[in-house]
Amino acid sequence: MTDQTQAWQDVVDQYYTPEEQAEWQEHMADAPEFSQEAYQAQWHALSARIEAALPLEPDSDAALAFVREWFALLEPFSRNATPAMWKGTTRMYDDMARWEGKVDPGFSKPVWDFIMTATPAALNRGEDIGPMPAWFARPAGQEKR
Repeated sequence: MTDQTQAWQDVVDQYYTPEEQAEWQEHMADAPEFSQEAYQAQWHALSARIEAALPLEPDSDAALAFVREWFALLEPFSRNATPAMWKGTTRMYDDMARWEGKVDPGFSKPVWDFIMTATPAALNRGEDIGPMPAWFARPAGQEKR
């Protein structure tokens, strides 16, 4: 196990029980194989572009474009994640100030906070933000455009 792998495990252990981690492994077993380095590089590139654009109005066209890119990158997770996995992951990243610097999630806390504001803004306007689970909460009465 690499130092970074162990560091991630330490973070994950703070937010997920062993049973929840087993659920992750079970649900993500069908995820396609891909290069973790290339995937991480995509997160870094998107994060850098978002940070360069901040501050940005969360309901702007530019914000919507970033949200759509974000959800496109999340697609391997979105396809397989349960509601509990989404909730746990959101809780973990909402709290990333506690562990930022120990592991590299590919994006910063300001980028995460922006996405957490821009995503509901897009959904509230009825925008299609890209690949997401069918159960993902869409505001009542809002339909995809």
